[in-house]
Amino acid sequence: MKRDKAGPKDILQLQNYMIELGKECIKGVLIAKGFSKKALQQSTDEIAYFVYSFNSLREKEKYSFEELKSNLQLLPLKEVK
Repeated sequence: MKRDKAGPKDILQLQNYMIELGKECIKGVLIAKGFSKKALQQSTDEIAYFVYSFNSLREKEKYSFEELKSNLQLLPLKEVK
């Protein structure tokens, strides 16, 4: 999971982890607040891409784990484009 926007380096890092795991790794998952244009150009089918948000929660406020969990929204990148 990437706190901010994911870039090409993040995709490369995940691909390297997947290579290290070998056949045990069926698919990679990259979750980020967003994806740079370069990252999108580099996207592959071996990785599933998701964008996260916390609905209307303010970034600088403090929240309980339950509040974060109930406000977490994950969208597959295909629905975001």
